[in-house]
Amino acid sequence: ILLTLSNPPISLPPVLKLTDSFGSLSRYKINWSKSEVMPLNPHTFQADLVDSPFVWKTSGMKYLGINIVFPITKIFSLNGPRLIQFCPTFFMLNFQGVPFFLNLTRQVS
Repeated sequence: ILLTLSNPPISLPPVLKLTDSFGSLSRYKINWSKSEVMPLNPHTFQADLVDSPFVWKTSGMKYLGINIVFPITKIFSLNGPRLIQFCPTFFMLNFQGVPFFLNLTRQVS
């Protein structure tokens, strides 16, 4: 889950409580000690969230293979060229010029 909060000191405790409530009903548990937080706002300080169970990342983090960094304007320069190079192997254009995605599980080896 990638989550952004506008006022973490106020909004984080209810989010943690709601997530734990959902976990007790669904039997889905989040390992908070392996969860990461990276403030995108320079005015959010670790001292504001001293009781949070997260690992603090100051220089960046990786989410689903995408490098997320601060300032956010650097995200494309870090990820764009690799993604552009990677994407043509997963989609092609059909005869009408409309993109369609290849199902890699159906390819014949």
